[in-house]
Amino acid sequence: MMQINTDMNILGGLSDWDLVKYYYFNYIDKNSIINYTSIKTNKSIQRFQGAINKSLLKFKKKELEFLFKSIISTEGISRNALYFLFWNMANNNDLFHLINLNVFFESYYNGKVLIKNDEIIAYLNDLKTKEKSIQN
Repeated sequence: MMQINTDMNILGGLSDWDLVKYYYFNYIDKNSIINYTSIKTNKSIQRFQGAINKSLLKFKKKELEFLFKSIISTEGISRNALYFLFWNMANNNDLFHLINLNVFFESYYNGKVLIKNDEIIAYLNDLKTKEKSIQN
C-alpha cells in the first residue's frame, strides 16, 4: 500500500530552506527558532518541521545520510543539497515519487517545458481510481 502524505504541499510553501539545516543539526531549540527564520507563527513552523523531518530528513540508508551530512556541512543549502533533498523526498514520499515519474519526467523527456495544473489534477484523479489508499 502506498504511503500518502501531503508534505509536498506544505514544503511547496517553504520560504526558508535553512530550516532544513537547523533541524538536521538541532542548531536551535523550539522556543528560539522564530528568531532564526522569516516564518513567524509557531503553527507554521511546526507544520514545516513535521514535513521536513518526515520527507526530507528521513534516510533509508546510512550512506544517504552520510552523503547529505557531507553536502550540508560543506556547502549549506546549496544547489547540490537541494538536488539531494529532491531525490530523498522522492524516496520518502510515494505521491511525490509517482507525480515525478508519471507526469514531470514524462513531460520533461518528451521535450515539454511547462506542466499545466490540469495535467497534475488529471493524474491525481486517475490515481484515485486505481489506488485504494487515496480514494477518500
